[in-house]
Amino acid sequence: MTESVYERMSLEEAQEAAKDLQTKILKWLDDYEHVVGPKVKEYIEHHMSTNSLSPFGQFYIMYKIHKGIGENGRWPTRPVCSDVTSIPHALGNL
Repeated sequence: MTESVYERMSLEEAQEAAKDLQTKILKWLDDYEHVVGPKVKEYIEHHMSTNSLSPFGQFYIMYKIHKGIGENGRWPTRPVCSDVTSIPHALGNL
């Protein structure tokens, strides 16, 4: 982990940050409902509520099987962070 780029948070800090993000998005929706419309607001609120049980992106590794095994005897990998269960996921689906 590159300390100058990433910061490791405790679970409590991460949960507080997720709650803060959800609060900010809800305020934004209230302020701009006249622009986004009630259906979009309802869609985002529904998905944020559903995702609040597991509000974080899911991190996993994919093997680059097309590259073959490297000189070190290992398959090269690619890190992936999916946001399908995250708080802001619904914003990306519009």
